[in-house]
Formats: sequence, C-alpha cells, structure tokens
Amino acid sequence: MSSIDLLPPERDIPADRHARMRSRLLSAITEPGDRRRPIRRRRPVRIAAAGLAMVACAAIVWVGTSGPSKSSQPSAVYAIGDGVLSPGTRDAARHCLTLASQDDGLGALATWPANAPPTVLNYIEQPGRGAIVIYQAQSSLIYCIVGPAVKEGPEPQEFITDDGSLGIALGVRDGSQWLPGPILLEIARSTDRNGGYIDAAGRVSERVARVVLDDGAGHQSTARLAGGTFVVFSDGRTNPGAGVLISYDSSGAEIDRRPANDQPEGHCYTDPAGKLVNPTSNYRFELAYRSNQGRCDPAEPWSRRNSTAPTPQ
Repeated sequence: MSSIDLLPPERDIPADRHARMRSRLLSAITEPGDRRRPIRRRRPVRIAAAGLAMVACAAIVWVGTSGPSKSSQPSAVYAIGDGVLSPGTRDAARHCLTLASQDDGLGALATWPANAPPTVLNYIEQPGRGAIVIYQAQSSLIYCIVGPAVKEGPEPQEFITDDGSLGIALGVRDGSQWLPGPILLEIARSTDRNGGYIDAAGRVSERVARVVLDDGAGHQSTARLAGGTFVVFSDGRTNPGAGVLISYDSSGAEIDRRPANDQPEGHCYTDPAGKLVNPTSNYRFELAYRSNQGRCDPAEPWSRRNSTAPTPQ
C-alpha cells in the first residue's frame, strides 16, 4: 500500500501548499481539555483520488489522529443538515470544512458567504468504517472522508478499530454542469493497492436510479443516492482489480459499469459543443479523446434533482 503523502502528485499540488494545509488540519485537531500536542501518526488508508490534476478545484489531505476530536471550543464552521451525523463524525467533518475555507496564500479551496453555509448533500456512516460526507458550498462540492487507520503489515490489510484512531481526507470539486457518462467517481479510498475495502463517492445523472458496488465475487453493496450524488462502502473485501460500480435506470436496466476506484479506460465524453468533459482532469479521458480523435459518447447533464436516497444495504 503506497503512502498517502504521494497523493496527489507534486504536479497537482505544490509540496509547500500540501504541507501548510496539513499543518493547519493538525493544529485544528485537539485532545481532551483542549491540550494541543503532536498527533500520533498512523499508517493511512490509501486514497485513490480519481485524477487530481487541478489544484484550484481539488486537493487531498490525510491526517492520522490519536482519537476523535474533543475540543472544548466549538468549531467556527458549521453546515446545514449535519445534525444527521454522529457527534464525532460531525466534528471531524467540520474540520474538513475549516481546511477547505482557509486561505494559505494561494486562495481557499472553497468559499461561501457567512449567511449561506455549506449544506449536506449526502452521507454514509458505519461503525468501524467511518463516514463519507458530501457538502455543497456555492458551486463547489466538498468531499470529506473520516475513517480508521490501517494496521501495518502485508496486504490484505485491516482497519484499526479498537483505539478510536481516525483520519480525515478532504476533496474539493467544481460542480460542473456535465458528467462523463451517467456516473462520475470523484473520490475513493481502498485499504489495498488494487482492492480490499473500498469507499467511493461522486455524482450521478438524473437517469440513474440505483448504483451498486460489486466486489467481483457476486456480492453487491447498494449506494445511497441524494442530491445528484452517491456514496457507498463495500460490505467486505473486493477481489483485486474486480470492484466495479454498476448503474441502473428506473426500469432496472444496467446503463453503466466502470472501476470502483478509478476512471474507465478507452472512454471519452463530450458536451453538445464537442468539448471534452473531464471534471477530474483524469488522463484516461484525455487519452481516449485523442485516440478517438474527438469521437466520443455524449456527456450527461448533472443536477441535484436525483435524490432517491435508498437505505444502504
């Protein structure tokens, strides 16, 4: 399993900015009684960030902590609708928002007016696995993953669930008008290099009525759809290289199938003007566009109206 410090690559986010962002998040997490001290680092869960090529619209930071934040001071950042989250997850997710909104000299990753705080679009929370929370702030989507660290050792790897250790990952995306197909993976993490436990989130078009994560052995985990987004945890381990996201329309017909922790190969999508749709700036879409000489499938419009929100299974 590769270190999260390698993600995103230096060409995607300058090393000095990554260090400053990480330092801010470390300083924001406190111990009981608000006693600040260096935080014990855990080996993090691997983050597969689905192509983070533009610092202006995406960044990933992972910080291991020695336990849930228990600051005696409330967070200065809050969100509409986050009362559905457990207290520990809500506190950690608000630190994601704090980090996203702070200006490190190169501009904040996401901004919003004081009278229009971020709104929870979608979430999933599970004991032992943590949570994924998606916020909307103006035109930006903020993805926050809160989860346990991973035990040291060879793959397959397991989560550490007995000491309360948590990590926080942040992803900020522009809520683009068009999607490369009926579904777009915008953030994912996996315990192993090419499988294991997978957590995934992104956006879906209006014609998507159901999304499942198939582990490659016949077992499927149903995603939660809300606000034109999806979030899903694999119920167990996925076979190496076999985890896929499968989308269905309202009639139950399969309309799309793609990797659960990366973008599809050999496919490209263009908007009505013929422009490549690549919100995650992923090289696979670029290669397919060039190799197909711009002859691509039509992109699909995105809106928040897809809000079926089935209960995760």
